[in-house]
Amino acid sequence: MKQLTEEQRYNISAYLQSGKSRTEIANLVGVHRSTISRELRRNSDKRNGIYKPDLAQAKYMSRMRSRKHFVKFTDDLKIQVDILIKKDFSPEQVTGFMRTKGLETVSHETIYQYIWEDKKHGDKLLYSNHPIYPIFH
Repeated sequence: MKQLTEEQRYNISAYLQSGKSRTEIANLVGVHRSTISRELRRNSDKRNGIYKPDLAQAKYMSRMRSRKHFVKFTDDLKIQVDILIKKDFSPEQVTGFMRTKGLETVSHETIYQYIWEDKKHGDKLLYSNHPIYPIFH
């Protein structure tokens, strides 16, 4: 999903002040008219309904800072997961252990997918106390 830039927000404000419609603004800015409607609904001043591009940009930045950041399953992280799986940890235990130690981790579902990919390539990254059973179709 493409986000509006700060420059586009200032352009929206200028076009609003010059009396242009939302459809005209959308065409000038190069986005769909619903994007303009959403932007104005989300980021206009609640007290007076005026769209202020600096306030809109600040709200956008605040939302971006507060959202969850997903951890990339890096090679270093895979090595740590491999070590714990080989010590007979289940994917749930790996995730829990790494969280309690304050380490970056991925979800247990991601670890299961990693194990299945490993198995498809002929490797044996299975945790022995909890074998992964094949799915029969």
